[in-house]
Amino acid sequence: MENFTDLYTDYLISSTSYVTSTGMAEMLSLSHDKITRELAEGNYDSKYLWKKVKPYIQELTRSDAPVILSFDDSIQEKPYTDESDLICWHWDHVFNRS
Repeated sequence: MENFTDLYTDYLISSTSYVTSTGMAEMLSLSHDKITRELAEGNYDSKYLWKKVKPYIQELTRSDAPVILSFDDSIQEKPYTDESDLICWHWDHVFNRS
């Protein structure tokens, strides 16, 4: 899919609720599997993220207005997905350190 990262970034920015590959696929009249495959093929690490956001950060920091940069890496619960060793909640390990 040509310019997938730009399209995906625009989808994330313009969404006012939870974002999912299913939601994006529905909006674009595509298969959600196609969106998932595109996401799996890319290398979306911190270096990639910085390259994408750096121009926006530079523009915002030139302003005298307060700037807040927020990242949300939460995962939306899927009520019909069975838990496994790979797909599970890690809440206890992160927040209940004893």
